[in-house]
Amino acid sequence: MKRPGYNENRGIVQTKFQRVTDEIVRRIGEDVWPAGSLIPSEMSLAEVFGVSLITVKRAVNDLIKLGYLNRHQGRRGTFVKENSPEVASRLIGVAIDDVRDRFGAEVLRGIEDYLWDRRFHTLICNGDRNFDKVKDYFHSLLEYNIAGVIFCPVIDNGYLENNKEILDFLKINGLPNVLIDRYVPGTLANYVGANHRESSRQITEYLIAAGHTRIVIAVGIGCTSMDERLQGYIDAFENAGLPVDEKLIIRSNDNLLYRSPDDNELSLL
Repeated sequence: MKRPGYNENRGIVQTKFQRVTDEIVRRIGEDVWPAGSLIPSEMSLAEVFGVSLITVKRAVNDLIKLGYLNRHQGRRGTFVKENSPEVASRLIGVAIDDVRDRFGAEVLRGIEDYLWDRRFHTLICNGDRNFDKVKDYFHSLLEYNIAGVIFCPVIDNGYLENNKEILDFLKINGLPNVLIDRYVPGTLANYVGANHRESSRQITEYLIAAGHTRIVIAVGIGCTSMDERLQGYIDAFENAGLPVDEKLIIRSNDNLLYRSPDDNELSLL
């Protein structure tokens, strides 16, 4: 399904609603309408923007929900909300493993589409499976008064303690955050991800049903998503009453697949 306002040939095409919403936000951000001030009536805005009253009402109601505007009991009109964090920043930092990775690229695209529909800008942090790089990213984002962070925990040795340190940093600095694809055990954090255990179980059961009993699973550096996939694999064999052959569980440092070639390798290309 294509999202509203999208044209395959020309990319994003603003709807009237989006144009009105953006203009109101711009005027608030540039103090044309300062915090606490009364904005023009909806009828006046409809005339100024050349749109229907219904479009303006929808835009105003949406911005009230987002925290830009509010209405006061006993007072007529709509006002710019005071001390609104939403007005200060429309930037979201997104840290993923590798933008070249197909899965990561699709996740990033979905996040960017969703945020842009709500007029948030996405700052891409290509983590390269490197704790220090992600930490540096998040430190630098503080300078931009970032509104929040979407973070895919870094896969590397020291997964638990290093990712916990990153989450503690975000918490101490008051940066709202959501984890994607993986989580960090023992920490309280919002998390969005697939059911890795169930998907792995279903795939393995399909292969067993097709007559395969020697099924290899490649297991990389320990993390929650990898651990759940392994458990799903084991579940499938146990459900089928078959023993799990440990020799078919291939454990490796999969980060070696993501390393950059050294100078000698580059000279051979």
